Amino acid sequence: MTIAILFQISEKSFWGDLPTWGLLLVGIVGAWIAIRTLFDIREQTRALINSERAWIMVDVERVPGMGGITDLSGTEMGVGPVRTEGTGFRARIVCRNDGKAPAWITEKRACLDIVESIPESPDWTRTNLIQAAPEPLSVGQVSKPTDETLICKRGRALGKMTILYGIVKYRDPFGENRSTSFGYQVRDDGSLERLPNLEYNENT
Repeated sequence: MTIAILFQISEKSFWGDLPTWGLLLVGIVGAWIAIRTLFDIREQTRALINSERAWIMVDVERVPGMGGITDLSGTEMGVGPVRTEGTGFRARIVCRNDGKAPAWITEKRACLDIVESIPESPDWTRTNLIQAAPEPLSVGQVSKPTDETLICKRGRALGKMTILYGIVKYRDPFGENRSTSFGYQVRDDGSLERLPNLEYNENT
């Protein structure tokens, strides 16, 4: 008699929990579908914004009529005269808006460096501010060239390369913290070759 009662109670308890488990399962599936839907909406919104936003592209060349790399030398006074070396390059930076919305350039930075190999990531602390005044750029517009003498306080040496890199920061109606980085290897004759590293050619 006791065994039969316990069996009935156990059976009733087991089957009685099934609706609860079913509701829990439905809730989990519903939550997953909702999260997935929100993720898809976010990706679609991002794709839509990317198709309509501003995209600032940056090209760098040597200033026409100027030579290639310039070797610099001088002296500094300390305990006695100390000979110093440096490297200079006259660069022209041109921006264009390849997007579908107007943009406002807020900052341009660039630097020249002598390295044994290309660093994996740009060292932005080495860049110099070359423009801080706001510059509007309408759709399809090419900016007025920015000519700048970039100087590295290192002399060229056998086995090392000269690189030029920088970043242009801007905003558009869809965002305030956009940027385009650029990076080049500078040849002795003043010609420039794009660096293959992604972080030196990145649009955000």
